[in-house]
Formats: sequence, C-alpha cells, structure tokens
Amino acid sequence: MHNNDRENNSGTDRYVGRRRFLRAVGVTGIATGIAGCGGNEGDGSAGETGDGSDETASGDGGSGSTPTDSGGDTGGDGESGSTPTDSGGATDTDGQTFDDVTLEYVSWPQLANNADTVNQWLHDAGMPQGITVEFSNVFNVSGGARATYQQWLSANRETPDLMEFDTGWTQPFIVRNQILDLEENLPDDVVSKIKDDYFPEIVRSVTDGNGNLWAVPHFPDYPHIQYRKDLARQAGYDPEGNNWATTAMSWQRFAEVTADVVSQTDASTGYLWQAASGLQLASLVFNEYLSSWGGAYFGNPEENLFGPIGDRPVTVDEQPVVDSLKMGRSFIEGTTSNTLEDYATISPSSVYQGGPFPQFQEYQNGDTVMMRNFPFTLPTLGAEDQFGTDLGTMPLPHGVPEGEGNYPGTGGSVHTLGGWNVAVNPNSTNVAAAMEVLKALTDETVMLNTWELFGWIPPMRSVFDTSDARDVDILGRYVDTLLYAADNSLPRPATAIWTIQEQRVAQQAHDALRDRPPAEAMSKLKSQLQTIENNY
Repeated sequence: MHNNDRENNSGTDRYVGRRRFLRAVGVTGIATGIAGCGGNEGDGSAGETGDGSDETASGDGGSGSTPTDSGGDTGGDGESGSTPTDSGGATDTDGQTFDDVTLEYVSWPQLANNADTVNQWLHDAGMPQGITVEFSNVFNVSGGARATYQQWLSANRETPDLMEFDTGWTQPFIVRNQILDLEENLPDDVVSKIKDDYFPEIVRSVTDGNGNLWAVPHFPDYPHIQYRKDLARQAGYDPEGNNWATTAMSWQRFAEVTADVVSQTDASTGYLWQAASGLQLASLVFNEYLSSWGGAYFGNPEENLFGPIGDRPVTVDEQPVVDSLKMGRSFIEGTTSNTLEDYATISPSSVYQGGPFPQFQEYQNGDTVMMRNFPFTLPTLGAEDQFGTDLGTMPLPHGVPEGEGNYPGTGGSVHTLGGWNVAVNPNSTNVAAAMEVLKALTDETVMLNTWELFGWIPPMRSVFDTSDARDVDILGRYVDTLLYAADNSLPRPATAIWTIQEQRVAQQAHDALRDRPPAEAMSKLKSQLQTIENNY
C-alpha cells in the first residue's frame, strides 16, 4: 500500500516531474472525458450511446458520452503519434527481450488522440522501450464494442491484442473463456496488488467464481448527485455545514429539499435522472432505486448477482422493488394510486426520454437544481465559466437505512458500478508484451496521470484518497463524494443471459414509471426473467 504522500511510490522527485511533464505536453484532457462507460457500447460511469440516451447501445447502460478529443499529439488511430522504439530492442525485468513490438489496443479516444504521451507514461512506468502501443477508438468499432469483440474472439482473430471491456459485460466473456486468464500470465505481485488494493467491487467484475483474475481494472465510474450549492444556500440550506458531500439523505428528504429550493429560487426544474426505456435504466438507475429500498433482482446480491443461472430466486415482485418504482413515479407525477404519498414532485416528464449526456447539456442552462450523472460532467460544470465552486456533489439517497434491506448489501445509499477493464486477446501473438502494458497500467503515477488529464478515477483507494488526487483542478473538489460512492457501490447483474434480461427489465421498469401499475409490471417481469433463466 502507498501512503497519502506517496513516499513509497517512485519518490517525490518522480511526482514533481509528473506535474511538470503534464504542464508541458499538449494533451487534450478531461473536458471531453467520458464517464465510466461510454460511446456506442458502454454501461456507465461513468457512458453509453453517442447521444446518451442508451436505446441504441448494446451495453448495459451508462453515463453517456461526450465528443472525442480533437487535439492532442496524434491522430484518432494513434498511429502517427507512437513513440519511436529502441532499434536494439529492450528487455523487461524478467529478461524478456522486445524488439520493435507494436501492440494494437482498442481503447478510448483520449488515449488514441494522445498516443505519444500515453506511451511515454507507460515507458516511464516500466514498459520496455521496444514496445509501442497503437490505440484505436472503441467508438469507431462498428456494431458496438461488445458485439464486435464477440465476433472477433469467436473467429480467433489475433488482433487487437488488448481491448477495453465495460465492467457490466466483462463477466460473460470470462464465463465463455474468451479472454486470457491473467492468473498464470501476470506476475504474482501484480495479481496480488489488484486483488488486495483495488476497489473490491471492480475486482469482482474481473474475477471468476474461483477468484482467478481475467482482466485489469482500468478505471471505475460512479453515478452521484450533482447540485447547485448557490441555489441551496439561497433557500437557506448549509451544504458544507451539513456535510452533503459525504452524507446520504433519504429519498424523501432529498425530494423535499429539492422542491423547496425550486420554490424559493429562480430554478424551474428540480431533479434530472434517466427513466428512458434503455440500458441505463435497467442496469443502473433501477438497480440503484430497488437496492436502496432493500430489494434485489435475484435475492441476495452477494450470492446471486452473477448466477447460478436457473438456480437463483427472481425477486423483482417484492414490495421494496415495487415501492422504489412508485417513488420514482412520484417524482414525476405526484401522488396518485400508483405512487407513494408524501414524496414531492421534482422531475419533468422529459426524464422519460432523458440520457446522461443530453441532461448534462440541459443542466448547463442553469435552471435545474439536482441531477444524477457521472464524473464526465464535472470538468465542464465545475469550471469557472460555468458554476465553479457553486457546483456540489452528494451521494445518491437511500430508500431505507443501510442494514435494513431484505438482503445483505441492500438498503442505504447504492451506486451502480461503472467503468472499464483491460483484457487480453488469448489469440494474440504478443501476450508477453501485452503483460508489460498491463503491468504499467497498474503504476500509481499512470493512474494519477489519467485522473488529472482524462478524469478517470484511479482504481486504488491508496491513489485516489490522497492530496495528489485532491490537488487536481476542479475534479479534486469532488474526490470525497466519489470515494463515498466507491465504498457504497454495487455491480450490475452481469451474466451470460443479462443481455436478454436487461431488455425486459428496461421495458417493464419504464412502464411501471409511466403508465402501468408497478406491482403488475413487476409480476410480469418476474415471469419473463424466470422463463429466460429456465431456458438457459
């Protein structure tokens, strides 16, 4: 483990050099960063479809994407900016020699557009000089990353060598043995570091039932509440004095406060969230609602979230799940026979079509108090020419207090895990070189670089819970809320059949929030999910 001052990393000199280097390079950074999931295929944090609405994505719903970087030091395919290799080859710490090895890595536009810089980071972290990484944009993969990866791996293609996998759909590839088992390929100390020091929930997304490691977590992503501190203060509230940044309200109190702020200020909208019939709702928002009320999709999430398929209960018709939908509907239409009493009306009907990115754009108009979204919005909304320090963050509220849910891990504030993992193509002819890239990605300075430049949350608490992370302009103000979310996160129920199940969940949850009695919708959903389980 590394302490907050990072004396045990590579020393103070290395950190000072890192900051000087970042100021010097022409990197296009976090303003166009994408949340934990994004593009045409993601889940979350942290995005998903190009327009953020999720309906066209084949991933698990996510945070929505922003336009790709136009600046930086390379073109979008990463080729022109690759670091020159050592003509005489280079040797890693295990004695393996690499001579002009070029790896193909399907990743984020931020990496593709800054390939020279990122290669330098990796070399500084120990990747041999004889290795160069060429990055291609995951958003440019036709048909969506998940489906395309499936096609490539099923066809035993040797390239790409490395690929980014959404945390919400890494597990199906593990179950099918379609990516490389890292347990026997990465050094033991690196495997132990990931298992012992990374945030536990993202480690769950890359390990199998036997605890074997199949991918390296790149960055997690966490939804949270973003709000206008200035409007809250104008209405008589004291966000700092009441520690809103790290204190989860109840959903009822949250709605009450939001409605009160709207009534006392010029704000016209209370709360924006994602209720569209898409993957964002099925895998994230609904998961957060029902879990915070003490419910679950498949009973005990600690035992059944990833299976066993066909041998686990389906529990979506239980009262906490129904109540969570009634609550969401209350936010939109007020008190009716299908909502809960004493919950303020705080959301416009536009949330039925809303996605993270369109709502991020809407929030910039300055007329909204609260919004559920992901870290990709923070560099823009927290900039001085937008809301500056008047932009606050807080955890997602809870339906019932922590520990009072029907199942372990339910109740309290729940944030669905987003983010991305790096996996290796088992058909690659450059596996040893790929391991060098993975080892470099676990370097603490590389993690801090990507946090500072791209807004990607470090997957290790010992890196994120530091003065270095908090010193980052704008983003550093929100570290404490994101740490709270990390400590109260829950993976999505990603199994080999979730792709089919999530479509049913999205439709029935949306119907329950809009025009169908929630209990009736959940009864139908239970039947649909059970049929899919039994037919597997």
